[in-house]
Amino acid sequence: MALRWQARLSIAAILFMCTEDTLSLGDRTIDNMDRHAIQTRPRQQMLDHSSGPKSKPEPTFDFTQNSNVTALIGKTAYLTCRVRNLGDKTVSWVRHRDIHILTAGAYTYTSDQRFQALHRQNTGHGNEWSDWTLCIKWAQERDQGIYECQISTIPIKSYQFHLNVVVPTATILGGPELYVGAGSTINLTCAIRFSSEPPAYIFWYYNENVLSYDSPRGGVSVITEKGGDVTTSWLLIQTAQPSDSGEYSCKPSNANTASIRVHVLNDGRIFVTSVREQGVPASLMTVSDEIGPGGPLLDPYLSWSWYNENDCNGIISVYRVSIKCNHIFVLDCGKIGENAVCPPQLLIFDLKNNMLVKRIRIPPHIANNKNGTGLLVTPLAYVSDCKHINDATVFMADVEGYGLAIYNENFGFCRIESNYMKPTDANFMIENQTFYLEDGILGLTIIYKQLYYAPLARNEIYKMDVCNLHQECLDLSQSEVDKLTQLAGTLSGQTGPIASKQCAIFFSNIPETSILCQDTGKEFHSTNTEVIAQNSDLLQFASGMKVVNYGKSLIVLTNRIQKVITNTLNLNETNFRILAMNIKAIQNETNCFASCSEDHSKSEHHMPWHSRPWHSRSWHDKPWYNDRFWYYFTKR
Repeated sequence: MALRWQARLSIAAILFMCTEDTLSLGDRTIDNMDRHAIQTRPRQQMLDHSSGPKSKPEPTFDFTQNSNVTALIGKTAYLTCRVRNLGDKTVSWVRHRDIHILTAGAYTYTSDQRFQALHRQNTGHGNEWSDWTLCIKWAQERDQGIYECQISTIPIKSYQFHLNVVVPTATILGGPELYVGAGSTINLTCAIRFSSEPPAYIFWYYNENVLSYDSPRGGVSVITEKGGDVTTSWLLIQTAQPSDSGEYSCKPSNANTASIRVHVLNDGRIFVTSVREQGVPASLMTVSDEIGPGGPLLDPYLSWSWYNENDCNGIISVYRVSIKCNHIFVLDCGKIGENAVCPPQLLIFDLKNNMLVKRIRIPPHIANNKNGTGLLVTPLAYVSDCKHINDATVFMADVEGYGLAIYNENFGFCRIESNYMKPTDANFMIENQTFYLEDGILGLTIIYKQLYYAPLARNEIYKMDVCNLHQECLDLSQSEVDKLTQLAGTLSGQTGPIASKQCAIFFSNIPETSILCQDTGKEFHSTNTEVIAQNSDLLQFASGMKVVNYGKSLIVLTNRIQKVITNTLNLNETNFRILAMNIKAIQNETNCFASCSEDHSKSEHHMPWHSRPWHSRSWHDKPWYNDRFWYYFTKR
């Protein structure tokens, strides 16, 4: 090392002064360097390593300095080495990657004129401290790395500095892929960092073409905010359509181009389930465009190969599904008829590519109560952030074992049971037909981090706090679960599946063949509950209920369960229907959304549906029928 150091000193010294209008992001900014303090010493003096009288203190570094220095590309980087009691010793700078001596004292020993040594004495600590600064003008990416400040003691003392040269970068948040629903707003945020000054302009591109803000499409705007460290540009596209899907790019004048691919989803698929019995070939299906003798035909999801008999790696029997963040959570009870042919399981599919993301087998002590009784029928996925779909918590209703199974990848499984999950009103009447059914929880929904559940054979809806429920449920006894359970509301009849949007909850009244809504911010009472649909033919039993189409529609699947149980089903009649209601109309015409936000406007002349004079008219004559309620699918 010493021989190489001496050999480097034979290189002709080139002095290159750094100007004062340069920028430093390191520990110190050297704008007023005293050039007259730079000393010139003979080479022989620099090579003299005599330590002098023993009474003199040894040279030391100031290790409190910041050894990590960041500089902008194209600007000047300063690496300042502070030394105490230097005496007659010399300070040198060595580039670590090639052991190149760049400077020794005030001399520069490199042909690269961007490097220079700067020296300043008396830095506010008497005469004992001196600063030796390596100046790198027009810093480049290749300059980053480790630099060593050395004192010519024997042995040599050294202190390492790390230089990081940053390039102005543009990043679109949420990339590289973004999924939005049709009709929503595309909001893209481009952040430009590590720039010494804001970009002169920022252009947005769509599929490599400059985006025009005054195009016939309309609804496109850009907002740019120039800050000290970060410049941000927002691209807003109102009322997104599938035709808006594609690659969007943000191109600043002084940084790289950032891109993101946007998918505007308008899936349009309607999923239906059918419990596997003898003669039922598939359990989870989608409604096709092909019309058969009894209505639209059904396609198996994903394909027929998933429904081989007794194949536990496929799908056996599904009562209900839950869709969140473009993923479908399929709860397979594992039974065909009354026979358990496979363990129950939870399957998660990505609807973008229909690929199986995860298969979770459900242990028997979770799927059943202590008596070995259980039937998992309703899943509800709770996802706080769609970017972390694996962190979803899935609640699964056990309709026969009167409990609730809970799964989260981080915490595993647990099960809770409560007296409020058990049936108390098992006698049903629909259209003058009676039957007996002791079913527990069927309906599940989450409103403002509270889990609402509705047992089928009861006249109440209950709620529990979602927060920490899964972590606590491992140790909760039935009595403790009872204490954590709150009565949300008492109903005038049994209800089945439930759904919600914001503060509004939707549910059915089975005996009255009606659909109702209620503002959960108010007391559950007949004066606050509003009938939004009633029809003794179309709504005989609501077996499924979902808020779909990005919160725009309430969709309901109905059947004639009373005829199935009493063995009076007529296959020549329409027995199954899918119906939809416009939620915007419900919001405008009822008080069910009143407490969702402070600026919710209520009609002064509004009164509950059941009090309106046209309540007794036929269903097709009611004002909302044409634009709010229609039946899409019928099957005999």
